Amino acid sequence: MLLFLLFSFNAFLWDNDGGKFFYDSLGHPVGTEEYVKEALIDNGIAVVLDTLLPSFDELLTYNMLWINCAWRTDEMIKQQERDRISDYISHGKKVYLEGNRVAGILEPLDPNFIHKFGVTYLTTNPTIPHEILGEVETFLQGELFSYDTSAMLDEMIDRIDTTGNNAEIIYGTPIGKFLGARGVATSAFQRDDDSTYATVFGSVSLSGLMRSPNDSIFTDRERRMEFVQKILGFFGFGRILVVDDNQSGIDRIQEDLDTLGPYYDVDSSPPDSAMVKSYNVLLWNTGYTNTNTITFKDQCLINYYLQWGGRVMLAGEGIGSEIGIPGQGEECWFLSELFGTDYISDSITADTVMGINEFDGIISNLLSIEADELDSISGGMRIFRYLPSLAGVIYGGMKKEDFNWKTEFLGFAYEGMKDKDNRLKFLKRTLQNFDFTIIKDTLSGVDEKRRDSPRTTPYPNPFTSYTIIPTRSNVFTVYSITGRFIKRIDGNKWYGRDKVGNLLPSGIYLFCSQSGEKGKVILLR
Repeated sequence: MLLFLLFSFNAFLWDNDGGKFFYDSLGHPVGTEEYVKEALIDNGIAVVLDTLLPSFDELLTYNMLWINCAWRTDEMIKQQERDRISDYISHGKKVYLEGNRVAGILEPLDPNFIHKFGVTYLTTNPTIPHEILGEVETFLQGELFSYDTSAMLDEMIDRIDTTGNNAEIIYGTPIGKFLGARGVATSAFQRDDDSTYATVFGSVSLSGLMRSPNDSIFTDRERRMEFVQKILGFFGFGRILVVDDNQSGIDRIQEDLDTLGPYYDVDSSPPDSAMVKSYNVLLWNTGYTNTNTITFKDQCLINYYLQWGGRVMLAGEGIGSEIGIPGQGEECWFLSELFGTDYISDSITADTVMGINEFDGIISNLLSIEADELDSISGGMRIFRYLPSLAGVIYGGMKKEDFNWKTEFLGFAYEGMKDKDNRLKFLKRTLQNFDFTIIKDTLSGVDEKRRDSPRTTPYPNPFTSYTIIPTRSNVFTVYSITGRFIKRIDGNKWYGRDKVGNLLPSGIYLFCSQSGEKGKVILLR
């Protein structure tokens, strides 16, 4: 499997549980790191797993570090390792750390290390939780999981609180015992306002998460995948799916995403249920189309995706007029229940849209044919109004939050907003509202997320003594076909040796440059 050609991002998973394991539902022993690896791979992350923390130079080649310490009661992360991880964090990197006693044992030894995760230790709790609940107004808002207390995953669990201005509890038990937190701060190597590091800490094991008793749709594995997906979105490694259901041929959403820099894919036909679960955010635009805008099948798919915990922005002039009933929003469950929207009419002629409430300050000239007039219903919030208006205030955009999903609905075509700067403000604020982070690479200044990673052509290839790999950054990393780190190269020539100078055997090797080029070379001995 060509990992770095197929996957967008990579992670180093440090299996630091000291050989701990639990028993799955069939009574089979499973390493506590296995479900973490599984959930990352399910989200399209290339994972390299090892029981040893790599060198700092090698660590920098990974987008993020995931650390699994299970229920160890010794100094599970030594001083040298803590210093290496701290340096990695200071370079603007992202780290997930879990373990029952990590906070209680390491904070007295190295409080600065633990505080990088926005965490301070309170007490140790011998009671294992039966349920895990996402905290309100965090990226895990409304998430509810059962927790496997029969698998022998835990012994005693640290209860934590937050420290610092930019930390918050993200999950706990329904009765308020705080178990997970996140931290954000400006990195020591700040290049611009978006250069931050991000950390997530948990005192329970991700492997213990299961679907809640009321969840009859998704499996335990799918729920763990969704939990990790939310963390990836917070880290800046989430994925967006653009459904280009617009027949005008204008691709403003794609142009604007290219400017902002997140990773995204485009589908010109409605996706299926298996596909949408791979994405944190769905941006669906029907443009100026007024027939077959959102079919009943599409409505069911969006409902399914929202039950998954997804975020959806839906835009188009003809949607309300085709599926809505004027002034009777409660009769259209799709618009009212999922988007908090009551369709009023399609006779609006406007030349400007103006953001209100959370989108205050956004204003753009509008190119419209027959934009939809909307109002709020079922907990919806107004976010756009039309100008000029000769008949009072007329609204064209709504937002709704319900349990663990969020939506936005525009009664006009996305590309109808003619002012690019304000369109970008709207899209960026939408992604923030959807708990989707866009973070720049603090080392190279190059976006970590690209829709299409550039390719480069090595020569000679195949090679016997050396190959030249031309890249823009003149820095690249070589991996084995299984994703194992081989060597970091400063320059453009590789002699087929590993990091200590040993000759490597014949085979296929992968490379990924700091500026985004990636590919494969074939070594012949």
